[in-house]
Amino acid sequence: MGQVVGRVSAAAGRMQDSARSLSHSAEHSGREADASGRAGADLQAVAASAEELAASVAEITRQVAEGAEVARAAAAEARATDGTVQGLA
Repeated sequence: MGQVVGRVSAAAGRMQDSARSLSHSAEHSGREADASGRAGADLQAVAASAEELAASVAEITRQVAEGAEVARAAAAEARATDGTVQGLA
């Protein structure tokens, strides 16, 4: 009977050691998964920011082109006005 108790006790000790080891592995894996999840979220945020930046650059380009067209039209009007004034002189 004493041998059986000793074997059961030894087996229980090994099981406890295994449980501790598995628990430690699970904690480690959980930390890695959390870090990976944060990295994925960070990457998505960077991608979204890059898209917003690209849209902003496109809008700025459009506005600059529109401003250049207005400036060309104003210069043409100024030349026409200058020609009219020269004709009156």
